[in-house]
Amino acid sequence: GGETARKRLLAAVPRRIAFFREVDAFPELFEDAEVLRHAIRRYENCWLPLAAAQEGLAPPLDVDWVWYVHQLCPVKYDAEVGAAGGPHRAEFETDAELEAAR
Repeated sequence: GGETARKRLLAAVPRRIAFFREVDAFPELFEDAEVLRHAIRRYENCWLPLAAAQEGLAPPLDVDWVWYVHQLCPVKYDAEVGAAGGPHRAEFETDAELEAAR
């Protein structure tokens, strides 16, 4: 119910902060158009098919950033990925789980 969702949300906050810090450490992910184009290509052509075929994988940082931003537009994301049975973000409980999946 609602309490479980609240607990999951609160548990995810530190992981989101760590993710944003990691992205912030690589400003080319949001400042360099060529790096971003390459990340988008890897996301669309490599990651989406791989993640749809196998659950529990964690993408590399550039792809994870593009994936995160894509999902900020849920209507568009569902139309482009979700409606086709595409992958949804896996939430890893610990940093160790995330690193093991990468």
